[in-house]
Amino acid sequence: MHRPVTFVLPSTDVIPKILELGVAVEAPVREDRPGQLTLELVVNAEEQRQLEELGLVPLEQAGGGGADGLQPAKGTKSPAAASKGSPAAERSETSGGIAAAGPAASETDQVRILRAETFENYAGSFLSIEARSSAGDVSGVTLEVYDGATGERIGTLSRYVDAGQYMYHRLLTKVERVPQTVRVVSNLGGSAEQEVSRWPSQEARFSFDGAYRTGFVDHYMDPTEVYARLEALAAQFPQLSEIIELPYKTNGYRRKAMAVTGATASRAIVWYSKAWGHEGGNDLRVHLVDPGAPARPLEITYDPASHTVRVSLATDATGRVVSTAGDVIAAVNANSGLPVTAFNYRGATPNGIVEPEGPVQLSDFLNAPAHVSREPFTVKAIRIGKRRDGSRTGVFIYAQEHAREWVTPLVALETAARLLHNYATHKPTRELVDNLDIFILPSVNPDGAHYSFYDYNMQRKNLVNHGGPEVSDPARRNQWGVDINRNFAVGSVHDGYSGGSTDPLSQTYAGPAPLSEPEARNEVWLVERFPNIKFSMNVHSYGGYFMWAPGGYRVPGRVTLPRPTLGQETYFWQVGERILSAIERWRDTVILPSRTGPVVDVLYSAGGNSADHFWYKYGIFAWDFEVGVDRFESGRWQPMGFQPPWPEAYDQAMEFAHGTMELLRVALDYQNDRQRPKSSVELIPEEGTRSAAVALGAKSPLVLSFEDDSEQTLVYTGPVRLRFRTSEPADVYYTLDGSRPTFESSRYEAAGVRDRPQEIRIEKTTEVAFFAVDMKGLVEKNYKPDGKGKNYNKLRIVIQPPVEGTDSASLSPGANKAHSGQAERVLAAVRR
Repeated sequence: MHRPVTFVLPSTDVIPKILELGVAVEAPVREDRPGQLTLELVVNAEEQRQLEELGLVPLEQAGGGGADGLQPAKGTKSPAAASKGSPAAERSETSGGIAAAGPAASETDQVRILRAETFENYAGSFLSIEARSSAGDVSGVTLEVYDGATGERIGTLSRYVDAGQYMYHRLLTKVERVPQTVRVVSNLGGSAEQEVSRWPSQEARFSFDGAYRTGFVDHYMDPTEVYARLEALAAQFPQLSEIIELPYKTNGYRRKAMAVTGATASRAIVWYSKAWGHEGGNDLRVHLVDPGAPARPLEITYDPASHTVRVSLATDATGRVVSTAGDVIAAVNANSGLPVTAFNYRGATPNGIVEPEGPVQLSDFLNAPAHVSREPFTVKAIRIGKRRDGSRTGVFIYAQEHAREWVTPLVALETAARLLHNYATHKPTRELVDNLDIFILPSVNPDGAHYSFYDYNMQRKNLVNHGGPEVSDPARRNQWGVDINRNFAVGSVHDGYSGGSTDPLSQTYAGPAPLSEPEARNEVWLVERFPNIKFSMNVHSYGGYFMWAPGGYRVPGRVTLPRPTLGQETYFWQVGERILSAIERWRDTVILPSRTGPVVDVLYSAGGNSADHFWYKYGIFAWDFEVGVDRFESGRWQPMGFQPPWPEAYDQAMEFAHGTMELLRVALDYQNDRQRPKSSVELIPEEGTRSAAVALGAKSPLVLSFEDDSEQTLVYTGPVRLRFRTSEPADVYYTLDGSRPTFESSRYEAAGVRDRPQEIRIEKTTEVAFFAVDMKGLVEKNYKPDGKGKNYNKLRIVIQPPVEGTDSASLSPGANKAHSGQAERVLAAVRR
C-alpha cells in the first residue's frame, strides 16, 4: 500500500533518479532547517526501499521536524566583498549533512539577482530571493544575502540543481522588517544589489464586492455527485448553459474478478473471470481438489448452480497429486467453456505441484456503493455563456486528471455555480457570462476518482491495466492505471522526455502510446472542437504551484521544450500574478514566487502533460495551478495533502475559485483588447561613455519613445547597452543594419532562465529598426511586417570616440554641433 512519507534528501540532484523509479514528485522540496532538504512522497514499501538506496532518509529516522531554519541570523554585517581565504569563502555548502566540493574557480564570480520580492500573508512578512552565480556549477559556491541599507545578514541561499544542472540559488525566509534593497554576496567575491519588490506585483481586476455569492460546495463529492450537480446547474439555467457529452467513454469503474491460489510463486495461479465482476465474475469460486484416488487425470468442470470451477488434480499410481501449476493453467485456458482464465504468478516458472485449496472466491475488489455505475462513464463539460456560438473567446477549466486530488473538482464546480447563480445580481459576473464562452470539466478521471473515494485513497491514475500477466495479480491492483497527465502527445516519454514512465506499475506511467486513454482524448477533442478556446487552467493539488510551459525536458542535458518568447513569458507572468492576487483575497494565501513559473524551472520535468499539449499544438495560454498551498504554522511550512480535513478543503476550493474567476476576467480583457503596443528603447552607457543628450540635461540611462515614424539619432563616445521596453507584454523584432524588420528578424529575448530582458551591446555606429506585436497579434503602429511600409521605429546610434586633445568625456566639437538639434529632439522624446 502507498502512504505519504517525508524524506530528507541528500541533494536536489537525486530528483531525476526518483522520477526514473516511477515515483511521482508532486510536493515541493522544503528547507525547514538550514541544509536539510525534505520532500514528501507517496510510496509503497518497495519504493521506499529503493529510495533509501538512493540516499533518502525518512524524516523520523533523521531526527527532523524542527522549524528554525526560516529565521535570519542576527548581528552579522555584510562584508565589503567576501575574499578568498575569508571565513565566508571557507564555508562549505552542505546538503543533508554532506559537505560539498569546494569551489574550483580562481576568479571572482559574477552574481546576478534574478528576483528579490516580499509578500505578507496571515503569518507575517516574508522575503524571497533568487540569484545566480557565474560559477554556480561548482557545488561549493555559496551565496549570502544582506540588508542593502544596514548590512545585516538575512540568510544563506540554497543552491538549486535540477537534472544535474545548476539553476540558481534561492532563499525564502520570514522577516520582522522588510529591507528596501538586498545585497547578495558570493564566497568567491562577487556581489549584486537590487531593490525589493512587492509580490504579487499585479492586482486582480475582477471585483468580488457587492452581492457576490460563494460557498456552493459543502462536502467532498465523488464524480457521480459532481456530475449530477453539474447537470442540475445546466437544467436550472438553460438560457446560460448546456451540457456537452464528450465522445470517448472511459473504461468504467469496473474490473474482472480475480484471485490467487498457491502459497509459493511456482505453485501460484492467478485466476481471472471472463465476465466483469459486477456482471457475474464476483460470484465465481475456484476449488482445487485432491480426487483421493490413484491414477486420476486432471479434470476441470464448472457448476453453474454454485458458480464454482472445480479442478480435480491429477494423481500418480500412488495417489499423490502430480499436477503442476503449468498443467492447470494450460488445461483451464484450453477449455473455452469455462468462465475463467488463468496464468502464472509474476512471470514465475509454474512447475510447482499444486496443493488442494478452496473454494477461493473471486472478486473485483471494488467497494463503491450502488449509486456509482460500473459501466463506462460519459464525461461531460458544462458550457456557460450568453452567446455560445464560437464567436466569443473560449476558456477551458478542467480538474482531477489525478484521482486522489479531491479538492480540485470542487474548484471547478464552485466556479460554474458562481457564474450562474451570480449572473442576475452581480454585474462583473454578468460581463463574463455575456462575453465569454466558458467550458468547465470538473472530473477528467472519474474511474480513478471513484476508486480513490471507495477503495484506495492514494490512487493517482485511471483504472486501466495495460500490463501483461506478470504485473496483473490482484495484489498489484492499486498500482495499475495510466497517469492521464503524462498521456498527451507533446514532450512525452515516448519521444524521450523525462517525467513519465513506460512501466505499467509506475505512478507516472504514460500509457502504451500518447493519447491512448479516453480521458486524455476527451480533453483534446474539446479544444479541437472549439477552436475559440484561447485560455485553459488545469486544476491540481497539492503544494501551491502556479505553472506554465515548458513542462518537459530531455535528459541528459536538460533540453527543454521550446521556451515561450519574452513577450509570451511576460504575459504568463503578468496574468499569473493577477490570478494569484485574486487567490490571496480569500484568506491571505500567497503562492510563493519560487513556485511560480515554467514547470521545468520550479518543479521538474512532467513530460506529456496536457498544458504543454494545448500550448504547443494549439497556442492556448495554458496554466496549471495546484490547490493546497503550504500553511505557515508553528514556525514552519506545513503541507496540506491531497485530502485535507473539510474546513481546509473548503477554503482551498473558495480561494482557487477566486483564481478561476480572475482567469475569466483576463480572457475578457484579451477579447476587448484593441490597443496596439508601444515600444521604447533604454540606452545604458558603459563606464566612461557620454552622450550629447545627457550633456543637455537628459537623465541617464535614456529611455526614448517613438510616437512617429521619423528616425532618431543619438551620439555616444563609446559603447552602450540597449534594452527594449514595451507598454504591455509584447515581442519586439529588430534589425541592427537598418533593414526593414519582419517576423523573420531577430527577436528580443530574456537574458536567461527567470531573468530580465537581455542587453544588446552597441559598440559601433548602428541603425536599429524594430516593432512590437502583442499577445493578440496587434502590431505597433499597424505596421505590416510582410508588406512594404516603413512605419516601424528607427534609431541611429552613432559611436564617435572623442577627438585627440579633447576631454575624453566629451564629444568632438563637430559632433556636438552636428547633433545638437537632434539631441534637443531626443530630449523631447525622453520627456514624453
